[in-house]
Amino acid sequence: MALAARLRAETTMTLGWIAERLGMGTRGYLSQLLYRRRRSERE
Repeated sequence: MALAARLRAETTMTLGWIAERLGMGTRGYLSQLLYRRRRSERE
């Protein structure tokens, strides 16, 4: 998750590309995971 979040924040790679390369499921699933991660960091 940390790598996926960093790639998303610091590069222009798409969610689909990140999900495929890191074997994290679909773009939509990765989007949900990243959203939950950001939300939990704020609390």
